[in-house]
Amino acid sequence: MKRFKAQKTYFALVMLILGVLFIAGCAGSDELALLEAHGVLPGACTADGPKVLLVGTTPANNAEDVPLDAKIRAVFDDEMDPATIESLNPGDQLTFTLYYMVAGVPAYISGTVTYHYILGVSYAEFAPANHLSPDQDYEAVITTHAKNVDTPPVALGCSYKWAFKTTL
Repeated sequence: MKRFKAQKTYFALVMLILGVLFIAGCAGSDELALLEAHGVLPGACTADGPKVLLVGTTPANNAEDVPLDAKIRAVFDDEMDPATIESLNPGDQLTFTLYYMVAGVPAYISGTVTYHYILGVSYAEFAPANHLSPDQDYEAVITTHAKNVDTPPVALGCSYKWAFKTTL
């Protein structure tokens, strides 16, 4: 009888662990939906919450001949919580990402994001781990996972998306 109870307990424990892993693995689907959603251009959000400024994106939307060693920058109209602005690396939350499309599927660029608040200017900068590919169309996205430092924190009013093309 003890062996049956031990097996039953073991089975329940394994099912609990698998359930937690399954739920954690599915969390990315909501984030992927945010990324794939048609974000608004910086400066175009009318919803409440912090905003990404139109003049604050580097490179600008639809810029061409962007250098292959470019860093991607977004300026906010509010002081943001650095812990909520992350890049896409395996297991990270999708907040500030850079990608290009391959056969309709996003190919994500690895990199690091740093946050700066200097003299009242709040910005995040994505530094790709390697040089960008020449003559490639890229899209940068900042999702509503980014939040300000208020208590309680307030998420960006919109997800933002802008595009650029690298030089030959």
